[in-house]
Amino acid sequence: MPDGVVDSGCNCFVSFESITMARKPNYRFERMERDKSKASKKLARQKAKEEKSDQRKTDAPDDSTDEKASE
Repeated sequence: MPDGVVDSGCNCFVSFESITMARKPNYRFERMERDKSKASKKLARQKAKEEKSDQRKTDAPDDSTDEKASE
């Protein structure tokens, strides 16, 4: 039998590598990671919105110059 394999007496083999212990949850850390992720996404959306707004402001024709040119 290869190393790390146990004969349990039946016709099946159990490998130590396949048996893992249950993970202890760390709720505070996971919540902080989710909140950090949400905050970064929110900041990215806000920056994109501001850039789009600034671009729209610079691309928009100035109405006051059109009125003066037509008079």
